Amino acid sequence: MPLAHLPRLLVCLVSAGLTVQAHNIDTNQVSDTYLSAIIVPDEAEIGSTTQVWLGALYGGQWFLRNASGGWQAFEGSYPVAVPSLTLGPVNAIDINQGLDLTSLPGLEVYLGYGSSVAAFNNTPGHLRKVHTVTPAGSAGLSAAVDVTRLPMGDGKISSSPTRGSIWACTTTGGGGGASQAGPWIRGDGTYDLTAKLSVIGSVPWSGSFSAVVSGSSRILSGNGLPGHTTGSYPIASSDPAYQYDRNPNSIRGQTVSLTLPALPQLAASSSCLPGGAIGILTSGVVIFNGLDGENRDAVAHEVQDRCQGHPERNGSYHYHNISTCIAEKSEPSEHSPLVGYAYDGFGIYGRYGEGGKLLTNADLDECHGHTHTLDWDGQQRSLYHYHATWEYPYTLGCFRGNRVR
Repeated sequence: MPLAHLPRLLVCLVSAGLTVQAHNIDTNQVSDTYLSAIIVPDEAEIGSTTQVWLGALYGGQWFLRNASGGWQAFEGSYPVAVPSLTLGPVNAIDINQGLDLTSLPGLEVYLGYGSSVAAFNNTPGHLRKVHTVTPAGSAGLSAAVDVTRLPMGDGKISSSPTRGSIWACTTTGGGGGASQAGPWIRGDGTYDLTAKLSVIGSVPWSGSFSAVVSGSSRILSGNGLPGHTTGSYPIASSDPAYQYDRNPNSIRGQTVSLTLPALPQLAASSSCLPGGAIGILTSGVVIFNGLDGENRDAVAHEVQDRCQGHPERNGSYHYHNISTCIAEKSEPSEHSPLVGYAYDGFGIYGRYGEGGKLLTNADLDECHGHTHTLDWDGQQRSLYHYHATWEYPYTLGCFRGNRVR
């Protein structure tokens, strides 16, 4: 995977009269739950132009730590000027602020130094990988799912409930989607999720969403806009993503008004998924099934933004999988929290099941769910629910309850 295509969460700290050699970087405190580094400079190697870097690679977009300690997107190949912090002789740098690292499996943490960003990236010996994040509560993502070699979902459309497939009500659509396969798609029927480009941009939105229980109903309302930033749409011709996906649509607010059963019940038989929206997430954004307009694996082919969202022709911003901008959990042994509602009323949860186990298709039924006791509106109930996985179909394969929309 070319370095220029690697996704990055990056923080740059510019030293004042300080040179840092790789052997002087103590990385013992780097872990999935606490990212920090003790930088101990060699007093004999003090310089005036050295930049010390603590960064990471993930998801298709540069991110920089800004002067106020938060994260901001950077629209460009390399940062030219970034806010700086002064380093002292011994420095503890904590970059874990605001990040749920356990929801970012495959994120790689790097330390390095150089007189410029180019030197940091390209000078041998000036860049060292010190940690790779693995999902909490598991033996490592690669033991269950290798996100660098995910099987493509192309052609996995069924006419009845089938594990690892989508039972689609119709496949007559066509049109839209990516214009050509990206370099993250391999010829062996797999793709590298970590190598995908993301649409650049950091556009803020005033999203609103509520889910209120009234009697036997759950009333959902909102404006269809996210509470997180998005990429810049339509995709600009200057965006590297444009050569693979030329999404011409703009994001526009929608009217979300839906009534679901507060306590959903299993239907007598499963049912197919419509094209388009199959549920709504707690971020206020609708989730579509895992197919694009050409009936291919949408997550593999289409280029979305860093939160895995993009707009369709009516301006509805949506996901095809569970966005990494929605927190998974806070403790290794936790079950993933509720992240949304399917249009049959059943809950959609993240990628971790009981005991914090990372789930795969093999752990779930044909509709991508299972039943066990969980908290539902403040009460412990044995209830069917759906889960996300890193594997296609990503969320639902069919409906197990009676579809409302």
